[in-house]
Amino acid sequence: MPRRKPITKLVLAQVEISAVEQQKILEIEEIRQNLFKATKTALHIITGLNNDLSELLTQYVAAKEEGLRWEKSVTVVKSYMVESEASVNCLLDAINHVYILLRKRRGVTPKAPRGDVETQLDHIKEEIEILHEVRKLAAAKMANDGHSLCAEKGTERRKAAL
Repeated sequence: MPRRKPITKLVLAQVEISAVEQQKILEIEEIRQNLFKATKTALHIITGLNNDLSELLTQYVAAKEEGLRWEKSVTVVKSYMVESEASVNCLLDAINHVYILLRKRRGVTPKAPRGDVETQLDHIKEEIEILHEVRKLAAAKMANDGHSLCAEKGTERRKAAL
């Protein structure tokens, strides 16, 4: 009988070890399931983030293309504006030059500054109207006398006709 006690203790220890082992196996299984859930959740999050990143990349490419189209349009408009400005400046210079020539021809100092195009054009228009009247008079003279005032430059008849 003395031998039964150590065997009983051994059996009891084995039962206790087995119970602890089962508990640890259950804990390990629970940890494994929690890790599996966490991995699955992380995989879903990463997949969602990849989808969001793909959408953002698509939007970025579309926005970049639109930006490049607008940049091209702005460049074309700027180029047109520069050409137009050069053309306008050339035209303003020509008007100013004609105005100055007409004023000097009359022996009068030009009064209107370069930027006062309206005044310059009014003066040019008046000069053109005067020249049209002179042309009409010359045509009438040619029709009546058979010769124009051009042939009488510097003569008394021309001075009298004017």
